[in-house]
Amino acid sequence: ENKMKTTACFPMMGLFNDHKKLCLLIHSLKVGFALVLVSLFYLVDPLFDQVGVNAIWAIMTVVVMFEYHAGATLGKGINRGIGTLLGAVIGSLVAVTADSIGGIWRPILIATALLFLSAAAAYLEQTPRIKKRYQYGFRIFILTLNLVSISGVRVESAVEVARDRLANIGIGFAVCI
Repeated sequence: ENKMKTTACFPMMGLFNDHKKLCLLIHSLKVGFALVLVSLFYLVDPLFDQVGVNAIWAIMTVVVMFEYHAGATLGKGINRGIGTLLGAVIGSLVAVTADSIGGIWRPILIATALLFLSAAAAYLEQTPRIKKRYQYGFRIFILTLNLVSISGVRVESAVEVARDRLANIGIGFAVCI
C-alpha cells in the first residue's frame, strides 16, 4: 500500500521498479541526446558553416536509424551507408553523363535512368532473401540515387551533393553508435 502511494504521487518513480521500463527510458534519453547533438550542426553557426543545409540528413539519420538494440542500429547503419554510397556513386554517374550530353536529352536521360534503376532496385528489394535483411539499404539506395541524379539539374555539382549527403549520414551514424 505504501508503494502505491509513492508511485501515485511520483509516477516517474514507478519506472525505476521495472527494469524494462528503465531500459526504455534510458534508450529514449539516448535518442534525445543524439538528436540534440546532431541538431547542433544546424543550430550553431560555425558548425553550420562547415556542414551547410545538408546537416538535415544527419538529423534524419539519427531519427530513422537509432534502434533499441545496438546490433540493430549497427545493421541499419551499415545498410544505410552502403545504400547511400551506391546511390551517390551511381546518381553522380547519371548526372555527370546527362550533363555531358546536355540539351533536351539531359532530362530524358536522367528520367530514363531513374526509371530503370529505381524499378530494378524496387524489384530486387522484394525478393525474400533480400527483403529480410537489406530492404532498408535498397530503399536508401533508391532515395539517394534519385536525390543525387536530379540535384545535378538545379545545383552546380551532383558530386558535391553526393559527398555532402555521405558526410552528413556519416555524422548521424557516428552519433548513433
